[in-house]
Amino acid sequence: MKPILAKTVSGLNNLNAGVRSHSSLSCSAFACPLPGSILSGANWYCRHHHAINRLQNDLVTKSLSAHLWILELGQAIARPDLIMADTRADAPFAHLKSADCAQSSGISVLICDHAINQIQLKNRPDLLPGKVRNRHGVMIDEAVNYVAWSARLICEFDRAVTCDFKVTQERFAKERGDRGLMRAA
Repeated sequence: MKPILAKTVSGLNNLNAGVRSHSSLSCSAFACPLPGSILSGANWYCRHHHAINRLQNDLVTKSLSAHLWILELGQAIARPDLIMADTRADAPFAHLKSADCAQSSGISVLICDHAINQIQLKNRPDLLPGKVRNRHGVMIDEAVNYVAWSARLICEFDRAVTCDFKVTQERFAKERGDRGLMRAA
């Protein structure tokens, strides 16, 4: 590598390390489990923490953590190959990594069975695979089309986090008697 190019690459790495000091992928909001994807000033935030009052970060993080299991299930169903590639001992679905599910279809079946069990344990039958109508009016069976089921789970995660945050904002506004904040939410 040429010396000037090496210095440039080194300088960029140092700049990135300074901007994103605690982790190269995580949201800058304290204890947020999601990756940062939107640059705001010198910090990276997830889409849920971006453009909110920083005093409300804890409310959003609490809601994210409460519903994170839905997002993890949705991501695992859509891309079992990526989930299985995570070699950390504490990785989601680490307990499903076994020699008997070496084939992609075996992994998908195990993950879908695990997802159904988790949904039943959390008492959320609305998240079980069913038959839904897509935007073109075609009926899709989510028990066969895992990608459609995954997309619905990921959308439900976003809806649940947003709904929790709005409800909490309204409750705090009522307690304080702040009518302007209630109308804005």
